[in-house]
Amino acid sequence: MLSLEHHLVGDGAAAELRLRLDGALNIATVAQARGELLQALAAAPGAALRLDTRGVTEADSAGAQLLVATAAQLARDGRRALLLPPPAVLARVLRTLGLGDDQGSTGYAPVPAGADA
Repeated sequence: MLSLEHHLVGDGAAAELRLRLDGALNIATVAQARGELLQALAAAPGAALRLDTRGVTEADSAGAQLLVATAAQLARDGRRALLLPPPAVLARVLRTLGLGDDQGSTGYAPVPAGADA
C-alpha cells in the first residue's frame, strides 16, 4: 500500500509543492502513485516539487523509474525538482539502476541541509 500526501507552500514563482510518499513504491503501486502525482502537480502549475520519500518502505525499478520520469517532465516544463535524502531501500534501487548516490543523476536537486522539514 502507498499513501501520498501533499500541500502547497508559498505562491507565484516561489511556490513549492511538498509531496510525501509513504509505503511501497513498486510495480504494484506505481500506477496509483503516478495518477496521484500527476493530479497533485496539475493542481499546482508552475510550482517546484519537493519530494520526501523517507517513508518509502519498499521500492523497485518501476518506482524509481516513476521518480526519474517525473523529474524529467518537470525539467521540460521549467520546474524545479528537489529530493530529500531517500531511505536506504530506495537509494539501493537507484544505485542498482546506475543512478548512484548522486541525487543529481536522478534529475532531482538535493534539498539543502537543514531544510528538510
